[in-house]
Amino acid sequence: MTESTSHDLCPVCLMGVAMNWTQATQPVSPPQKLLTPEELAPHFPQLEVLELIGRGGMGVVYKAKQKSLDRFVALKLLSPDTEKDHAFAQRFATEARALAQMVHQNIVTVYDFGESGGFYYLLMEYVDGVNLRQAMQAGRITPEQALTIVPPVCEALQYAHERGIVHRDIKPENLLLNKQGQIKIADFGIAKMVGHAEPNEEANSHPQEGHTTFVGGTPPYMAPEQKERAAPDHRADIYSLGVVLYELLTGELPTASLQLPSERIQVDVRLDEIVLRALEKSPELRFQTAADFRTQLATIHHAPQSASPPLKRSSHKASTLQVATLSVIGTLIVLFSLILVSRFFYSKSGRTPNSKYRLADVRGSTDMTRGIIEPTRIPLQWHAEGGFRRVGSYKPILLKTTPNKPDHVSRTPDNLIRPFYAEVKLGSKTLSKFNTLTFLVDRAVGKTETRVILDSNGNGDLTDDSPAELEHVGRLKDGSFSLSGTGWASLPYEGESSRVSVRFHTIPQSLDSENPPTVVYSLDGYAEGKIQGPRGIWLPIVLRDSDGDGDFSTGPSIHVDTDADGEYRRTGKFFGDARAFQINQVKFLISDIPPSGTAMVQAAHIGTQEPLIDHSIAPKKTPSPTTPKTGLIGAKILPGEVAPTFTATTMNHGAVEMPKSYKGKILLLDFWATWCGPCIRELPNVSAAYEKYHDQGLEVLSISLDTEKSLDNLPAILTKHRMVWPQVCDAAKFDSALVKLYGIRGIPATVLIDGDSGKILATDLRGTSLDTKIAEVMAKRNP
Repeated sequence: MTESTSHDLCPVCLMGVAMNWTQATQPVSPPQKLLTPEELAPHFPQLEVLELIGRGGMGVVYKAKQKSLDRFVALKLLSPDTEKDHAFAQRFATEARALAQMVHQNIVTVYDFGESGGFYYLLMEYVDGVNLRQAMQAGRITPEQALTIVPPVCEALQYAHERGIVHRDIKPENLLLNKQGQIKIADFGIAKMVGHAEPNEEANSHPQEGHTTFVGGTPPYMAPEQKERAAPDHRADIYSLGVVLYELLTGELPTASLQLPSERIQVDVRLDEIVLRALEKSPELRFQTAADFRTQLATIHHAPQSASPPLKRSSHKASTLQVATLSVIGTLIVLFSLILVSRFFYSKSGRTPNSKYRLADVRGSTDMTRGIIEPTRIPLQWHAEGGFRRVGSYKPILLKTTPNKPDHVSRTPDNLIRPFYAEVKLGSKTLSKFNTLTFLVDRAVGKTETRVILDSNGNGDLTDDSPAELEHVGRLKDGSFSLSGTGWASLPYEGESSRVSVRFHTIPQSLDSENPPTVVYSLDGYAEGKIQGPRGIWLPIVLRDSDGDGDFSTGPSIHVDTDADGEYRRTGKFFGDARAFQINQVKFLISDIPPSGTAMVQAAHIGTQEPLIDHSIAPKKTPSPTTPKTGLIGAKILPGEVAPTFTATTMNHGAVEMPKSYKGKILLLDFWATWCGPCIRELPNVSAAYEKYHDQGLEVLSISLDTEKSLDNLPAILTKHRMVWPQVCDAAKFDSALVKLYGIRGIPATVLIDGDSGKILATDLRGTSLDTKIAEVMAKRNP
């Protein structure tokens, strides 16, 4: 069988896992006796009932064969104990009617439903594969895979929402992955017909498969309005899918103190805004359609990182997505299968997983000295526009418009059709200096022609300002209307920082809507400079006014170019609060930022755990003792520098000391993990390099970012790729001591070191560049 198939795991087993049925405790009692296929046969003569594959709160599911069409189907039966519950049976019928209306490639199809011999039944498409939860447990989903998985779900939800159907329980267990490269939404069991719900529908809502709640949904994935027992609309599904996306990216569920994905993993910072918008507590502030959600994801997944990524349009790209999805599904099923095989191996041999391995005791040091970087005043270069292009992100600020003209506005243009206004004060509370920025949005109902004016000089006269430059005006793919553009605002400061560019767009709404539009804006100005890091390295930084009030002293955020390559989007690190943050062993404190953002004072502690103290201000203004936000990315160690030294125990109970253990050798440090798809694809190159150059003095030391659970994958992978060199693992993923010591941003990552001098020869070697560089090094060593 190929790697895209199930590796000898029977489809029945995979389907049982994929459905993930669990027994509900109320109000559905489990049947006293599950009926055998033979007992069901008289009631379903059109089917060959084969075997039970799962059960849940709604009933039981059998695999069957539809005789007339010679195809496998899933037969879902209402639990026999609920037949006397008329309300429950009615909910079953509601589910059937909702599902029967939908025919979509990313939704489990319902072929038939009804009652036979006292059994309420659904005859459904049989999905041969696994569910997303099992795929996530099989191995870490990469951001690239997440951006392949989620868009088809958006398309399916948009299809359902357009037909008035809300799922209300989107979660990984209800997203099935088949072997043909498709993801399918299962269990519209709590779907309702919007506008046709009974008054007490929410109170009577039936429990979920495997859950007992009556509000509909699974608590960690429920929108706030669901938890408040309010009847949710389609935007509850968007929230739930936002939770799924966050979990795919970070491996964890979002919490009240939400940490942005880019603060957890190396990911495009534009995903932060998409996730935040999907997870907005208020439905009005979320994506208003699943199609809009998908469009925003597509700009990241399919476009180069630019200020205005092109939208995905062609059917050719759709086919590319299908091929990419097929590859992802095959990889996930392979990983899932290997875990089952590994667990079977351990259970048969009487050993517990990982008992043959020793987790590493890693001790490292660098040439950094403990101490402080004294407070230093740093000038910053102000840029009135281009912040989004520079760092690839912005924080949206929402403004509600109103038809009432603000008192501040003294004059408006003639021939206004249907004007709406919004205003915000920009400036400094400390200096008591403010200018008022007024937005005027003028558009007739049902018309796309729109005029937007910003009071760029803040004088209240909207007739002496040129109309804003609109980048987009018109219908979106889902038919809703939106616009976006740029304008200018006046700030109450002197010099070049007295003017700032404003990016804005409107929340999509129906073209015929009479409701006031909501404006989303951000100030596009930024300040740029450098902060001092360890070993005398100066790191470029960009300071942003993240709260959009025109005052850098009240809500600054900071982007740090941690490898000083001038690229913030790919390898930079973002901190929402610029005043206190940590990068590996260096704790930075930024203070004395003026409202105009033209300078700041930096201090830092190196290699210490004490809280930061701002030495540039009086003691009474010392910062809060709370721990600064920690970044896992440090200043990248560059070729030519001396590599950090360390000692570590290997997983086969050996020991290594770098560089002492590698005198006279060339060492390749290979950072990888079994859950990392790109790492697995790179292993043949590492193995080939080891076999080719080992006799010439090349040694390899792999640093695994696996956890104790994912180490179950190691036996098969080590054997398959002939990985005979030592492995080091402390089961801490990106909190690994060596990851922090070497400032590793993402994996796979390689560091080539001269064992004699301890100097770094090269980093980030992959594919052909790995062989080329090693060959060059060996040629110099062995002329």
